[in-house]
Amino acid sequence: MSVPNVLFSIGYAPNDATLSRLRVVKAKYITERKFYSCRQTDDFLKYVNKGITAGDFLGYAGNPEKSSGLFGAGGLLTAKQIKELRQMLRTTDSNIWHAVISFTEEFGEKYMTSYEDALELLKAELPKFFKSIGIAEDNVVWYAGLHENTDNQHIHLGFFEKEPRFTTANSEEKRYRYGTIGQDAMDKFRIGIEERLTDVGFDLKRSRRNLTETATNTLFHLNGANSEERELKRRLLALYRALPTSGRISYNSKNLDGLRGQIDELTTYIIRTNPSLRRDYMAFCSELARFDANRKRICEDQKIENVEKYLVADKYTKDIYRRLGDKVIKAAVAIKRKSETEARLCKTVVLKKQAEKKNRAYLLERATRISADVDDEAIRCFEEYRRRLARAEYNRLVEEGEIESE
Repeated sequence: MSVPNVLFSIGYAPNDATLSRLRVVKAKYITERKFYSCRQTDDFLKYVNKGITAGDFLGYAGNPEKSSGLFGAGGLLTAKQIKELRQMLRTTDSNIWHAVISFTEEFGEKYMTSYEDALELLKAELPKFFKSIGIAEDNVVWYAGLHENTDNQHIHLGFFEKEPRFTTANSEEKRYRYGTIGQDAMDKFRIGIEERLTDVGFDLKRSRRNLTETATNTLFHLNGANSEERELKRRLLALYRALPTSGRISYNSKNLDGLRGQIDELTTYIIRTNPSLRRDYMAFCSELARFDANRKRICEDQKIENVEKYLVADKYTKDIYRRLGDKVIKAAVAIKRKSETEARLCKTVVLKKQAEKKNRAYLLERATRISADVDDEAIRCFEEYRRRLARAEYNRLVEEGEIESE
């Protein structure tokens, strides 16, 4: 019997209203509330954030965990934000839900490689889950952390309501949602998680993010210690010197027709000479190919002609090079203008050489940042493209009478 790739379990620390309905108030419920509402030293937030050993309470005793850190919808939480969240938990009258999303070892190692994966997953799937259990997305606070230990990757998740919005048939008084979550909502959430992680579009974002992060790390640690880095610096300096002094200067501008190949070669050189970056780039290309293969299959099933216009691999790769190239050019242009200004002020050969040396360092410092903006731009580009394709397919089905217009 096969083991599910994704497991999901959830419980809740009862609020006073829930405890009052119990015939016998069990000590364990009071203890749970104390832990999850952060009214003790080793509380839930500390556990999720630091991966501390919390005795037998969570069932991980003797199994130290490495945590990615506590995060919410906006990313990793600062110390100030964690303090504010802890105070909210201590004062809320809502039930406090706590859940674990765990993955088999092989599945987790492939699809849950960083806290960014966990963050993107929860931002995409939690709104649907909250809706399925009747909680408005704008009325919930959620927080989570990815734990990586020797057994498997898993996400600890917590959430609670900001204010009571539920009513009963016999009363208009607002109350918080009861704690129990139905099995159907849990099953849909678990299925949605697996489908989201294995979706080719989600995979593409992950591999492209790994690519740009590796590129950033490569460029931020240039010190000329080996021949590859010295050659990269030489190429950057050559581009800086070759840029025109006037006219529109961007990757696609006619003014740079003669330099575009040089810019692409520089980008390719960075990829080729760094093993980690080369691996991530190959993964990126592989995901593009897989996406296009799936797109071809869909087009064939739908009897859509002119399949090539729906494929994204060439377009997306060229767009990455264009965006990366524009960042390089922008940095080089700033350097060139700065050097020209300083050169006019230099009266001696010695001063000119000192200015040139200073400009080389400045160029490299600026060039190390060329990947920083590519990540979000590339994601937006791809998602916009997918939305356009989805809309085009919808309009086609309406026109052909397959479905009714909304």
